[in-house]
Amino acid sequence: MKLKQLEGLLGGLTQFSDPKLELEQYATGPHIASRMLYMAENSFNDITGKVVAV
Repeated sequence: MKLKQLEGLLGGLTQFSDPKLELEQYATGPHIASRMLYMAENSFNDITGKVVAV
């Protein structure tokens, strides 16, 4: 997947409705998140085959 495609998909996700600051929950924007995921997959092969629980 291309980086811009990933950023677009992440941009469509719903963010936290009520983050808990004491748990350090905060939204990471799609620009940063897409680059983190892209690097994790393309540099370390850490994403393919993984599942995220909802």
